[in-house]
Amino acid sequence: LSAKSPSLALLPKMPLAKIVVNVPIAGKEKTILAEASKITSKHTKKPETYVMVTLEQGAVFMDGNDSPAAFLEVRGIGLQVSAHAGLSSDLSKMLGTHLGVEADRVYINFSEVPAKSWGWNGSTF
Repeated sequence: LSAKSPSLALLPKMPLAKIVVNVPIAGKEKTILAEASKITSKHTKKPETYVMVTLEQGAVFMDGNDSPAAFLEVRGIGLQVSAHAGLSSDLSKMLGTHLGVEADRVYINFSEVPAKSWGWNGSTF
């Protein structure tokens, strides 16, 4: 850790929520990104200044068809298993509200990332 880096005791979880959907997102990007950021912040108990969210429209094929569906990845340093259910529920509801993607058409993968494997500010934690 450099002098500019946070101490190990103060390491943020650096949560990242990646969202890929197979439905049009044009004109809804900022709303979805902002809401996903707030949800991620809430459930990881980290300020939004540590949260990153990406959103893209892409090919998603699930259950043998291309009906509205989404794949999400939520990653973070020290991401707690206790946060998974709330993140899954709230992110799925958000996708249903804004994009019409039903919760049973959403897969979410949660990953805890070791600090040494997370790069930031030209270094790693």
